[in-house]
Amino acid sequence: MSFPSIINRGEFFSDHYLESVIASDLNDLRQRWEAEEKGDVPTGRVRIRGMSRQFFAARGGAEEGRGTNRAADTARALNDVVLAALGFEADRTELELAKAGDTLSFTAAHLAETSTGPLLVALDAHFATDVDELFGAAGDDDAVELVDSIERSADNKRVRIPADAVGEIFGCDDPPRYVLVVAGTVAMLAERARWAEGRFLAVGFDGALERKDTKVKGER
Repeated sequence: MSFPSIINRGEFFSDHYLESVIASDLNDLRQRWEAEEKGDVPTGRVRIRGMSRQFFAARGGAEEGRGTNRAADTARALNDVVLAALGFEADRTELELAKAGDTLSFTAAHLAETSTGPLLVALDAHFATDVDELFGAAGDDDAVELVDSIERSADNKRVRIPADAVGEIFGCDDPPRYVLVVAGTVAMLAERARWAEGRFLAVGFDGALERKDTKVKGER
């Protein structure tokens, strides 16, 4: 079972799981969605299916805003649409995370916490159309950078490349389990253990929303 909009880099999920297991796992989730939707509860499926108009309007603004003094605002506006569809509030929290005597200071687009510490940190990146753009070298003309860079207190260095920022956060003394990078038309989910092995999950929203595959077991 696979969908063209999902990038399973380095087998974040094993081929066996995708081919033989995930379909049955999703059956329970779909049944829960159906029950909630009958009670007018907005599920993740409803939010994704209903995001197209806002997404493409904000996408146009973000694409036009690239390279201008409006780039940060238009990127955040598009990322807000994506975060809301994923069930996260764009509350942009100032964070300081300790890292072996150093401190990382940055703005998180969203912070999900548990009683034992941070679970997920979401980061805003500028407009991207391909997940590989999040790994560009700093200074490259086509590199997609974070909207708000991460500052290291020890050397006052600013980390701007999203993939580098993920590594910095996972190297903290009390790291979250997940880092979500939202970059307009793409979102990348990194999990702490799998990231060290070069594995992550990403999704491209352009194709998924354009295809409008809303069958029971479809992409949306």
